[in-house]
Amino acid sequence: MNQDQSGLGPHHGSDRSVPGPYGERITLKDLPRPGTHRWVIRRKAIVVAAVDGGLLTLDEACSRYHLSQEEFQAWARDYHEFGLQGLRVTRLQHYRKKYGDQEVEDPDPPYSLLADIDKAAE
Repeated sequence: MNQDQSGLGPHHGSDRSVPGPYGERITLKDLPRPGTHRWVIRRKAIVVAAVDGGLLTLDEACSRYHLSQEEFQAWARDYHEFGLQGLRVTRLQHYRKKYGDQEVEDPDPPYSLLADIDKAAE
């Protein structure tokens, strides 16, 4: 049996479900369309949950959504470490791209969420 129209191998039944990021069950029908370009938190989380649950393999997800393995692994790491909010595009990504792995003492961000949290705690 060859790949079906979804681009997935024969081991993926259309009725199979895995836990989704919001506690719901997700199937292949719930996944973002192949070739999706606009990645909101919900879409990233569903793809990470699909790979975590075995609905898609890492290679299938990367191929289906034109992602590098590094990009997907960054989503998964941030989701597992910080939950849904870890998938939010933040200023931190700007600094990661600008400074890479080098140590940055104070990149002087224009807005600091931590400063607001500290003020609220006072």
